[in-house]
Amino acid sequence: MEPNSPEPAPFAVKDCALIALATGRQAHNPRAIRSRLLRIHPGGIFYHFWGGLLNSRLEEREYNNDFASWRRHAVRDAVLGERLAVIDPVGFAGLEPLRQEPWWR
Repeated sequence: MEPNSPEPAPFAVKDCALIALATGRQAHNPRAIRSRLLRIHPGGIFYHFWGGLLNSRLEEREYNNDFASWRRHAVRDAVLGERLAVIDPVGFAGLEPLRQEPWWR
């Protein structure tokens, strides 16, 4: 390092996959998920859209996001599960506009 050069920023972990387990917030029915989605930190929405894709798996996932999988398997609503599976969060200006869309109905 040259004299008078700024110190590099220290390495810091900014995200953790365990946060989904640490919050204790769950939704077991459509009304609860709607309520939670209106109040949850945007990071929670990000995690449930992208988190599963970031975890390595040997088998191919049936749905590309947790919302679609939950709706299909826990609520047994195959039609809405398929509709949720095709949502592309990249098509929104951010997570807040995505949250405001009635995609979870």
